[in-house]
Amino acid sequence: MALSQADHIKNARLQLLNRRREYEAEIREIDDVLQALDKAPKILEGKSVSVLKSEPEPEEKHRTLANRNVTKLVREYVAEWPKYDEVLSINTIRDDLRRQGVKGKDRSLYSAIHVILKKEADEGVLRYEKGVGFSKPSRFS
Repeated sequence: MALSQADHIKNARLQLLNRRREYEAEIREIDDVLQALDKAPKILEGKSVSVLKSEPEPEEKHRTLANRNVTKLVREYVAEWPKYDEVLSINTIRDDLRRQGVKGKDRSLYSAIHVILKKEADEGVLRYEKGVGFSKPSRFS
């Protein structure tokens, strides 16, 4: 039975994948030897050396907003808010930020604004009532 062109392609692909795996294994071995050689002078000098690691530790990922000036813009909005004892609408703030060119998902911006307003409330700039929202405390309270 003769092999079709599709079978030839499949076999060629498998051969290349196997070859790549062999090369990757060889590169890992070379990396391990290089790490050991980097630590060899310290070992010869008698300095303490950490145990060799075969795999690097994964880096922690931190989520950041694409717009680093969101906090500044929200604080400016709060500072310019003329009405005392009236609830600030996070959606209104989000819409204002959008007009100023801030980009991002609505949910993410809403969450970021809420966190910023919560910090402002903790610092005494705003008042927060659960179920009601954020407001500027009156000047006389």
